Amino acid sequence: MSYELLTRNCFVLQSNKSSQIAYDKRHREVTGGINFKNNENISAKQAAKLTELGSMIEEGTLIEQDCQNAVRLYMIAAKAGDPEAFYHMGRVYMNGIGTAQDIAKAKLYFKQGANCGNIDSIVAIGRIYKAESSIAQAAASLYSICWL
Repeated sequence: MSYELLTRNCFVLQSNKSSQIAYDKRHREVTGGINFKNNENISAKQAAKLTELGSMIEEGTLIEQDCQNAVRLYMIAAKAGDPEAFYHMGRVYMNGIGTAQDIAKAKLYFKQGANCGNIDSIVAIGRIYKAESSIAQAAASLYSICWL
């Protein structure tokens, strides 16, 4: 994916000309044909772009860092089934980034990401199981990487 700065306050994240998402920094609004009230209409490409945009916002790339808005975008993308968004949701809940720390929710999101084949989620859930001394579950989680 690439981005194009339109003005000082707006940039476009796109994978091709027909599929793009614009972000207005001043109003912290995302546009691009996405109906945020009805998340099931978000395509896989749009969900992946929202995840990418969330990462940019969380890291402060091109725009002011805003962890709460990043979490909002990750949540929308996760509801649409984006595997990378599941990982990011698990990570933000695990570390309390832009939201309250909640290990149970982190595990849930990491498991969902792992079930979709996201390697970062598989490793993360394996580390949680290891920390909980659930060695058999940790081994099973990490073993699943070999079968992707």
